[in-house]
Amino acid sequence: MSVKIAWLIVLFLPFMTGCDKDPSAKLVLTRWKLEGIKEKNNWFYTKTEENLCLEFGSDSTYQLSLSRNDCGGTYFVTDIDHISFGQPHCPLACCDSEYSLKFASFLPGMRSLSLHSDQLMLEGEVKMIFSKL
Repeated sequence: MSVKIAWLIVLFLPFMTGCDKDPSAKLVLTRWKLEGIKEKNNWFYTKTEENLCLEFGSDSTYQLSLSRNDCGGTYFVTDIDHISFGQPHCPLACCDSEYSLKFASFLPGMRSLSLHSDQLMLEGEVKMIFSKL
């Protein structure tokens, strides 16, 4: 009898725990504040006092809130930890801070993502850490 119960648990456990079929589900419609950027040749994250944000739309678009302007582009989550970004389209990027421009320029180079509680990390040419707003 206990063997049958064990088999039932093994068979139905994946259905009971759930399966996140859409890896971007936790990203969508959430606003993420940039906490820092770590470049490859640097040991530490360069932080900013600016309120720079990234928001993922349900239609595979993203919005960037820079120091002066808002930009947008497309993204695609390929599996649980891989992502690609299209080039951001910014109307007047000349008016934003140097840190904002770095943020926008590094985004298309991001290739992987990880979510831990209320923190998002994007990695590629650099590492970016975000906190959930």
